[in-house]
Amino acid sequence: MLLHDIGHYPFSHALEEIGALHHEEVARPLISSGAIGDILRRDLGKDAPDRLVELIRGKSSSPLQGLISGSLDLDKIEYLKRDALMCGVPYGEIDAERLLNSLTVVSGAIGIARKA
Repeated sequence: MLLHDIGHYPFSHALEEIGALHHEEVARPLISSGAIGDILRRDLGKDAPDRLVELIRGKSSSPLQGLISGSLDLDKIEYLKRDALMCGVPYGEIDAERLLNSLTVVSGAIGIARKA
């Protein structure tokens, strides 16, 4: 998740809506080259930067895909909670701990337990 956010710039979500470069694309060279790319290749394998970029962009077949880039991903949960707090509005209250405890693997993908 931390590497997903490496491409964020001020007001990126709002600016993306009017055509600015998406933070996922800003993250690509930061993950693929330099010290971060070298560490990923050394510790996780030659193709690790490419696999991570696919995960961040929503193009991976990994069961973790939905947690990183999906309709209920961790990025959305985090920024909804943070924005609600910073704006002083009650919307966006999400019990992230309960949600995370309710996650399960279903047919090779991450799902939410029925009772959650």
